[in-house]
Amino acid sequence: CVDGGGQSWKCIVSEGVYPPKEIAAKKFYTHVDIEGVLTRRDPKDVLNDCVSWLKAFEESARVKLSAIGIVSFGPLDLHETSETYGYITITPKDGWSMTNVLGPFRAGFPDTPIGFDTDVSQHGRGFGAVVRRAWKTHMLRGVHLDWDGHRRGPLHTWQVRQGPQE
Repeated sequence: CVDGGGQSWKCIVSEGVYPPKEIAAKKFYTHVDIEGVLTRRDPKDVLNDCVSWLKAFEESARVKLSAIGIVSFGPLDLHETSETYGYITITPKDGWSMTNVLGPFRAGFPDTPIGFDTDVSQHGRGFGAVVRRAWKTHMLRGVHLDWDGHRRGPLHTWQVRQGPQE
């Protein structure tokens, strides 16, 4: 899963259902210290780092990711028929307005189901909200979110099959 935040983007690969077993994790910061000055990184570079790390994981572990769930700060365009679906729209976070979040992941993983939602919705309705569009009829095992240092638990199969209870 990928958790996009204003300070960092966290990528976590896990397996198993309950409890999920974290296999690998990496954090990519949105700012870097250059000679004592905190400098904003280009959002495209941060997202490409996430995609590259997940691709490298697949290659080194000789596995294919079964699915990717992405949550991000917003506001996000979540309307699948919109030209800007998968984008962070207008945000006060410097440089992130109109950033295509979903595009780099779709390009890097064209055959992998990808779920996308806001980080706020993820906590309010469970991680099933993130993946329901991509996995309406698929079983998903081992997706969890490490957000602010707290495990939120696995995605239960009923959430995948039926979607979150709204």
